[in-house]
Amino acid sequence: SKVADNYDVIIIDTPPALGLLTVNAYVATDQLLIPMAPEVLSLLGVSQIKETIESVRSYYNSHLEVAGILLNRFNPRLNLNREMLELALSIPVEYRSSKSETKIALRAAALEQLPESVAKRRKLGFPVPLNDWLRQDKYYQMVREKFEGPVAEKFFNVPQLLKLLDDHKAGQNGGMTKIWSFYSFILWYELFFVQR
Repeated sequence: SKVADNYDVIIIDTPPALGLLTVNAYVATDQLLIPMAPEVLSLLGVSQIKETIESVRSYYNSHLEVAGILLNRFNPRLNLNREMLELALSIPVEYRSSKSETKIALRAAALEQLPESVAKRRKLGFPVPLNDWLRQDKYYQMVREKFEGPVAEKFFNVPQLLKLLDDHKAGQNGGMTKIWSFYSFILWYELFFVQR
């Protein structure tokens, strides 16, 4: 705060990894401008940043705000880049987060599948045994159905998704985090762009 009084604006450029330097910058700043490549996996990365922002707000800097997301490496000749721009611009204002309400879109999607008491409860970390669940036929089939669906076909290489899922079920890899990320994205996209 002693340094801040001498300047109108201070820009802190952090590495893309969510390490100690980045967290310290979040603690020291008032606003974040998040650069993002117009790619599907970048959207998933932004969700991880969101969790870090929530933690920093809870414990260190309650005034931290996201000023916006800056699309970089945008190439208007690429279909995926244009689609990601359209997707980002079409997210309704009411589904963006504020200091008082977080994960608005995720919670709305969760309400479709989970009891309200579970979907709206305070974050507890990740106590869910997803590794085990995804190896059970019931949940494996549920995820497989989404991986074979039209949203998956639009954004991903379906044979690679299915191989990742099958390998995980057979115990051949630790791809649970990737599987969960792809599955979450598909559910989110269906809820807010297909069903609307």
